[in-house]
Amino acid sequence: MGSSLSRTAREQLTTRYVLSLVAFLALVYGVTNDVGTVLVIAFGLAFVEAISILRETPTVDGRWVGVGLGAFITVASLAWLGWELTATTGTGGPVWFPALTALIGVWFLFDARADFADSTSSDEPQYLTKHRRLIRLEPSVLLW
Repeated sequence: MGSSLSRTAREQLTTRYVLSLVAFLALVYGVTNDVGTVLVIAFGLAFVEAISILRETPTVDGRWVGVGLGAFITVASLAWLGWELTATTGTGGPVWFPALTALIGVWFLFDARADFADSTSSDEPQYLTKHRRLIRLEPSVLLW
């Protein structure tokens, strides 16, 4: 799994792509002059890229990626909600947004549970579709 994961990362994270992300972060720093904003955006980009790499790796079951994503969003949102509820008045922000993101995380967990309830893995329908296409094309290949 490690070799296929690193191969997928090498395929997706090309030098040109990484340099474009660095240029974007430099632009954000040039506009905001705030390192904290750049770090938050960089963390978000790294998280999204990690999820993308895990979903594209053939040896990683996409259902487990959904479980991890849902668990991360739920736990982070509940921690944020707890901080907002215990913050002193005046420094705390709106409570509805972390509560909403926690519900979205739970929705991701339920969606992953529904994927596990299906007996097929997430890659099997795609494999079967490709296989059917090859069978359909086979007679025409034989005629040529």
